[in-house]
Amino acid sequence: MSYYLAAIASMGFEEEPSTWGWVITKDHFAREDEDSSVGVMGPGQAPENITVQLARIQEGLRIEKDYHRARFDLYVDRDGPDDNLKERRMASGWIVWTGDAEPDEEVLVAPLHDYGQANWGCVEVRFPGNPNWDIG
Repeated sequence: MSYYLAAIASMGFEEEPSTWGWVITKDHFAREDEDSSVGVMGPGQAPENITVQLARIQEGLRIEKDYHRARFDLYVDRDGPDDNLKERRMASGWIVWTGDAEPDEEVLVAPLHDYGQANWGCVEVRFPGNPNWDIG
């Protein structure tokens, strides 16, 4: 257990494990000679049952029943009036969650807030096939 989690536990607080998680499966920005973000998962408190499903996706396997998944793309801001999505896309990945078939906004925004903003300055997350879920 990390020092941070041990300190929280000693104060009587416990971080509630999430019912969702995400994984980066394609880093569109990294060059061959650079480190890639492929395989990065979040959030840190994702329980094992969720991380197992994310690993299954990375291995090209189906997720188990009672789980839902959606593909996402992370984008940086536009540089000019033309919006070339392909040039703005930094990473792609998958979100997995339990519960309702339609995820909460907290689930949808997670890859953007947890990783995309801090690492690339992303301002938008899009969900191919589910444009009503797009944020940004």
